[in-house]
Amino acid sequence: MKKNDQIIERLENLNPSKILTWTLLFIGSIVMVTPIIFMVSTSFKTGQEVYTLSLFPKSPTFENYIFILKESKFLIWLLNSLWVASFSTVSVLFFDSLVGYTLAKFKFRGREIVFVAILSTLMIPTEMLIIPWYMICLLYTSPSPRDRQKSRKAWSS
Repeated sequence: MKKNDQIIERLENLNPSKILTWTLLFIGSIVMVTPIIFMVSTSFKTGQEVYTLSLFPKSPTFENYIFILKESKFLIWLLNSLWVASFSTVSVLFFDSLVGYTLAKFKFRGREIVFVAILSTLMIPTEMLIIPWYMICLLYTSPSPRDRQKSRKAWSS
């Protein structure tokens, strides 16, 4: 009987806002996880089954995985991505910790300006940087002088 009393006491102490919060979190997690489940289940479908909206394939197959592993350089691409992500993460952790320590421990003229500049650059969406990055790549990696001249004109306008 002691266990039942504990359950009844817990139910009496429930807060409606807590119930609403947990319900919204549960619904949000379902919304977030559903596309991933659908993507994984679709990877086991045949080419004709992909266009059906069923969650589970009628005849699951590993042909898609075998094809991608045999016919492409997927493992090389995966290792390249892991290398870039690891190197990027380690370098960001290192340099950001240096800057964070400097801004936190040392008082110097212009400290607030540096801090605001860092925060300002973090607020720029990456999508806005794609065109300038492309133009920089075009400027410095283009083999022909004509293409370099075109990118310089685009920069100046």
